[in-house]
Amino acid sequence: MARGTLTRRYPGVYSYGRGELSPEARWMAAVLACGEGAALAHLSSVLRFDCSRWPVGEPHVIVPRRHRAVEGIVIHHAIGLDPRDATEFRGIPTTTVARMLLDLSATHTKHQVAYVINQAAWRRRFDLDATLRSRQRALGHPGAGVLAQALDLYAAGSAGSKSGLEDQFLELVQGFPEPLVNMEHLGYEVDFRWPDRVLHEAGYTVVRFTGPELPGAPARLSPYF
Repeated sequence: MARGTLTRRYPGVYSYGRGELSPEARWMAAVLACGEGAALAHLSSVLRFDCSRWPVGEPHVIVPRRHRAVEGIVIHHAIGLDPRDATEFRGIPTTTVARMLLDLSATHTKHQVAYVINQAAWRRRFDLDATLRSRQRALGHPGAGVLAQALDLYAAGSAGSKSGLEDQFLELVQGFPEPLVNMEHLGYEVDFRWPDRVLHEAGYTVVRFTGPELPGAPARLSPYF
């Protein structure tokens, strides 16, 4: 260390030289710092599996027992983590895609999780049965409900929310009828769509107009009022 040959990255973990670590090296160092049974998790696993749209941040690591805080690492405690929910991907211990989705569902929206599911499926890394089994093994997990909703969105054909701007829009329309998000319609993938079929079937005529048209709308649309 005095000669600069070794650089301390975390307690008990050193790297050769002082240079900036690659993301992969940072992840591996973080896992090693958290001890036996630790694995890359949460947003770090999402990025590791090439399914993320979020920036790289501090490494997220899941541990099967209580662990002291380590500066620079986000530690998730999963007491009694089932071995079937961990794997090794490109040389780094990590949670499986199934467990990753469950953990992500505890902190993200159903539309965000649906996006990750679609990315994993496109890369042939999503297994519905494995995801359901992982959820069943983790009874009481805070992400179970959101994961179920995200799986329903995926099954219905939604690609989930693809950007922070779409996330913000969905927050703005909370309390109103929920739109379909990034689903195919008439040969196009539409960001947000509110189907009117239910209103049509009930005998209503649906008329759309924009904000600037509002002042004259009642007069022009009087047959419908």
